[in-house]
Amino acid sequence: MIRAFDVAQGKFGIGSGARIAGKRGRENVEYRGKKYVAGIFFVIAALSLCLCGCGESAEKEIPVNFPFYETEDFTLTLVPSGEDAGEYLLLLCDENGQSLQEVSCGRLTEPVTFSYDGVGYGHWRDLEIFSTGSDTGLLFLWKEERFSERPIEIPRYMEIRDGAMLTVTESGERQEKRIYQLNEFKERAQEVRSWSLNRDSGTLRIWDSLREQSLFEGDIALSEEGEPLNREYFEYLFWQNRDRLWDYSADSAVRAWLDDVGHAEEYESRQAFLDSCGYAQDLPFYQYHDRFGNLQLELYLDEENQKYYGITYLNSINCDGENVARMLGFTVYNIGEVRWEEGEVYPLLSVYGTSNPGEGYQENLEYTESGKPDLFLYEGLMEDCGVEYLGNVVTINYIYREDGTLFCRNYRHDARTFSSTLGSLNSFFDEEERLVYERGYITHGSLEYYYIYVDDTPTYCLCLDYNGGYVSADMVRLLPR
Repeated sequence: MIRAFDVAQGKFGIGSGARIAGKRGRENVEYRGKKYVAGIFFVIAALSLCLCGCGESAEKEIPVNFPFYETEDFTLTLVPSGEDAGEYLLLLCDENGQSLQEVSCGRLTEPVTFSYDGVGYGHWRDLEIFSTGSDTGLLFLWKEERFSERPIEIPRYMEIRDGAMLTVTESGERQEKRIYQLNEFKERAQEVRSWSLNRDSGTLRIWDSLREQSLFEGDIALSEEGEPLNREYFEYLFWQNRDRLWDYSADSAVRAWLDDVGHAEEYESRQAFLDSCGYAQDLPFYQYHDRFGNLQLELYLDEENQKYYGITYLNSINCDGENVARMLGFTVYNIGEVRWEEGEVYPLLSVYGTSNPGEGYQENLEYTESGKPDLFLYEGLMEDCGVEYLGNVVTINYIYREDGTLFCRNYRHDARTFSSTLGSLNSFFDEEERLVYERGYITHGSLEYYYIYVDDTPTYCLCLDYNGGYVSADMVRLLPR
């Protein structure tokens, strides 16, 4: 692995860690002094019936415990519409009880259930209403101190993760899961992934519904309970790298950072940029495709003149279901050198090459059934608002394919103990367990590392630094120890 790269100083440092939340712990979401456990937070309000002397019933108002900020002195109530029985209005009032907004909810079947789970992108609070016995509910987005006037129909989900809604159905030995995301521009909840497990045959199919593409299909090992033994790997394939479904549009222009002149320029097309670099119908020296088969990087190399240039493609599925890509270019006139240390697939260190940061810390290492590292932790005392607690200083989580080869390594460290740069780093390996790609955190954007093999020998490492809508590059030649 590369050990001589300090990103902040423009030198190559460790490109071998990887980050993910690990197998332990739960995150909290904080709303200005009000803390709610992330995930589904339900406040159940049952519609009560008042029996009159003649046996008739009267519908009552239902207060909604929406998580308003302390500065938002509002009240929210579900009230009968006064028109047809069973139909309701959502009533928003100010501190004086004056109506600010009335939104029709249509017919609801009591008791109704409310949740506030942040389904929309960038919406940390919104309101979901579910009727008894219904497989769908109503979503009201909260924007600029008002709710959306038109509710969006959403599925009755069992779990929500980063705004994505999960439904699960069981029928005999078949298990079906679906992930839905909000397509705000089309005002609908859209299926983006599906999971079909047949416990009788031991087969699993994971499908990307947007791309109409299989992410996995085959026989898998199951536990006695009928669940995948290699749960982490299949959960990763099922949940990760989902698209935002935003109103992206195709753009043929290339915004490029030119290292030799120290500024950025924009070219009308990919060909215009390559022509400006001296491209003479050469084939790319290197290409990298993402897990969906999309071209993510093309690199051109002029070793003799120590020059390289390329284009990175930012691929997305937009709200219309189209695959669109934004192109960022780069040119560099220098190739450095660094010693390459092979065999560091399982480093039990921070990305800065340090091990145990001091006294009072302890190491914990868990193994898979086959004896490979599964989870590595450095734990130590931390302090938050004057309260000490035992926390994770370094977490390294390993995920393996069904055949036992290492798929990815997810790394995370505490930014107060170390720098925030590369505080998270996800590393990916090919079927031969060679490190091929990494993506990590930096304050102004993200860092990517591409490991290039020539004749099965690690030969180059390219680092791309995404910053302010452009990407700059550094590349080193890897020298054997």
